[in-house]
Amino acid sequence: MDGSGLEGQAADLPPRERMVLGLLLTWLLAPVLRFDDTEDGRRRAEVCREWLRRAVLEVGDGRSDGLVRDALLREVLASEELQLDEEPDGPAAFRVDFLAALAYALEAGRGDERSFTGLFSRVESTLDFADDAGLAPPLPWLDAQVLEVIDGLREAGASDGVDEALLRRLQDVLAPSRAVLTESPSG
Repeated sequence: MDGSGLEGQAADLPPRERMVLGLLLTWLLAPVLRFDDTEDGRRRAEVCREWLRRAVLEVGDGRSDGLVRDALLREVLASEELQLDEEPDGPAAFRVDFLAALAYALEAGRGDERSFTGLFSRVESTLDFADDAGLAPPLPWLDAQVLEVIDGLREAGASDGVDEALLRRLQDVLAPSRAVLTESPSG
C-alpha cells in the first residue's frame, strides 16, 4: 500500500469523509485482530471490533456529530493498548495498530491533519508487518480499491450523502482485500 500517495489523493476530502475513509481502512484491518489468539487477545479483540462497529453505526445513521465521535475517541485513547509505554511485540501489536488506526480515523473527523497522515502510515505499516511475519500476503490491488473508495466519498461529499448504503458499497470495494486478510494463516 502506498500510504503517502493515497493520502495525497484524499487530501481534498472534508473531515467527515476523511473519518469515513479511516473507518473503512480500520474495517479492512479487522481480520488482523485474530492473530493474537490468547484468551486476553480474543477478549480485547472483541472490544476493538465493538468500538469500530459503534463508530461505523454512528456514521451510517448520520449521527456522526462531534459529541459522539469525541466520546468514542476518549474511550479508544483510554484503552489499555494505547496506554502502554511501549508497543508490544508479536500478535498483540496488531491490536495496538488497529486501535491507533481507529483513533486516527476519529481524529481525522475533527480535521486533524497529522492524524490523517498517521492513519495511512499505520495501515501501511500494519499490512507490511503482517506480510513480513508471514501472516498475510501483500495486497497489490489495494491501492486501486482505496482510490475507488476515495472517489466514492468525493462524490458522496458533494451531495452530503454518506449513509449506511454508501458505507456498504464502499466496504464491498475493499472486501476482496479484507477477504485475503481473513483467509490468511493465523499466528
